[in-house]
Amino acid sequence: RRSSDLGLEEGNEAPVAGFGLAQHSVDAVFLDLPAPWAAVGNVMQVLKPDGILCTFSPCIEQTQRLCEKLREDPLDFVDIRTVEALTRFYEPVSTKRRRLEAKDSNSCYVDDE
Repeated sequence: RRSSDLGLEEGNEAPVAGFGLAQHSVDAVFLDLPAPWAAVGNVMQVLKPDGILCTFSPCIEQTQRLCEKLREDPLDFVDIRTVEALTRFYEPVSTKRRRLEAKDSNSCYVDDE
């Protein structure tokens, strides 16, 4: 959905009014915002009990601040995890793919079979 559909105000990082969705109506919420901790109240309004919250943050400070917010009372978040997602690029080489690594490391070829 577009930002305007989710209740985001122009220039504001936090959505308003529970994203405009019915209370406890979604199984999972995915946030890619500069300040995801500011949206936790809205997430709590729309997320079903035992629902999943997934956020994407480019720096550890954002992740730490969000985790602090999720641990505050009366939030009931359990099993809070941080996962680093790394991107790997591949370069096609005839019928094989070559994984591009750091200049000083060994490269490898992966069969397409």
